[in-house]
Amino acid sequence: LGDAEDVVAQHRQRNRTPRLPDNMQLLAVRKQQTSQSSQSLPPARDEDGHENSAVNGLDFTDETPFVPSADDTPHPYPVSCQQQVNTGTPGILADNADPSQLHSYPPAVHDVIECAKQFSHCDIASINSFLFRQDFNETAVEYINEAIAERHSRGLSVPDRWWPRYTSDITKLLWEDLGNWRSALKKKARTYVREHYEWDPQNRRSINTDITKTLLDRGAFLKNGTDEQGHTNNFAHPALSGLILDFFYTGSNAVGNLFPEVFGDEVPRPAVALAATAIKVALDEMLAEGKDVAFRRDIYSDVYADILGLMAKCDTSDVHRRKTKSLRIQWAKLGRYVFYLSP
Repeated sequence: LGDAEDVVAQHRQRNRTPRLPDNMQLLAVRKQQTSQSSQSLPPARDEDGHENSAVNGLDFTDETPFVPSADDTPHPYPVSCQQQVNTGTPGILADNADPSQLHSYPPAVHDVIECAKQFSHCDIASINSFLFRQDFNETAVEYINEAIAERHSRGLSVPDRWWPRYTSDITKLLWEDLGNWRSALKKKARTYVREHYEWDPQNRRSINTDITKTLLDRGAFLKNGTDEQGHTNNFAHPALSGLILDFFYTGSNAVGNLFPEVFGDEVPRPAVALAATAIKVALDEMLAEGKDVAFRRDIYSDVYADILGLMAKCDTSDVHRRKTKSLRIQWAKLGRYVFYLSP
């Protein structure tokens, strides 16, 4: 077992360092924006191709997407991955089994894949939320290899002959899981949009549409007034903070609790940007008269990248850098408090 621990330590050193998003990749995304000015973000489109109002900026705009700091080293293994059971079930599936479906695998492999999902969620929330499919397929292999190594480090067996035999099917499964994960975030964002912005008491569509457009103008939906010195409280709206605490920190399976070394000290910037983008999606649905708007990379990665850029622009001001960092630290502390109080 001691040798296994050493092997895992080496594996961790190779694979669990932050995989920072390729800045050229993010810049390529921005080059796809055909109607963009230096003072506004490009409009997102719904599934029918209708143009939606986009975030036009906070107090600042920035043309260069923000690349997260390498200081936030991911937690080696999520807590729940340390609670698996041993099994000797073989890993080859029956001829009529679908290897792209989780239920097709024996329990031990099922647990490995679930662990890999957690690694994926951690990276998506703390490094880059909108990977290209090809890049994700490469990191998905690392997630599975790491989950296998973690299991071996605890002296638990893993069936053989299933990996890398079913690599393409399992990476497809993990990719689809990310879509479901983002959909869950969007669902929660809808609730915070309904409850934390002031809508027409009579629910008149035309008035609510005007309210939505006002919220989307220059990122008003992310602001919360001004402080005593008159400085705008950027990224401070209760809808954003509530969504962050609810989705990333509430519940034993939330990434903030599974990976305390990543989310314990402060909320990672990508998580803030992802939550803000989810609220943008929910507001776009308001403009689409309640029609579902897909929360997909090809539609919203540009908005996400620009929000990261706006956060980086805030860092150019000492006042706003301190204010936004203080918020991320405060949210993480509240998140830990909520978790400790959970039954």
